Amino acid sequence: MNEIVWVYGLGGSSRRYFSKKHDIILAFNKTRNYFFRKPTTLATSQKMKGKRKGMLNVWNDIPSLNNMALVD
Repeated sequence: MNEIVWVYGLGGSSRRYFSKKHDIILAFNKTRNYFFRKPTTLATSQKMKGKRKGMLNVWNDIPSLNNMALVD
């Protein structure tokens, strides 16, 4: 149905390949009968100041998770 690319700054680097600094989040549905409400975010441009706009499928403003953090 759709995919989201989550881009982050942490991770390894390689001399032989592009650095893998993203994850792909896939969204599936069993049927074609589904409801989707596109998430919105505040616009940052002067032209659209104070208005909301639809989010893109590339997310680069979410901080990386700490893989050493304890989960309760």
